[in-house]
Amino acid sequence: MGTGALWLILRTAGTHTLKLAKALRDAGFDAWSPVEIQNRRRPRSKDRFEREVAVMPSYVFANAKHLVE
Repeated sequence: MGTGALWLILRTAGTHTLKLAKALRDAGFDAWSPVEIQNRRRPRSKDRFEREVAVMPSYVFANAKHLVE
């Protein structure tokens, strides 16, 4: 994120936050959503795994230079 850049706030369904941010990045847009890594346990098991979770579900930030696109 550059200093002085204008950013757009995009709202989506909470479950689609990370999918939208990834899809925009894959399409060449400068977009992000804050994430944290959570350590979870698999159901009925002692095995653990890491999972990326949106800190602010529903919100994706995109650089305003792509507003016309």
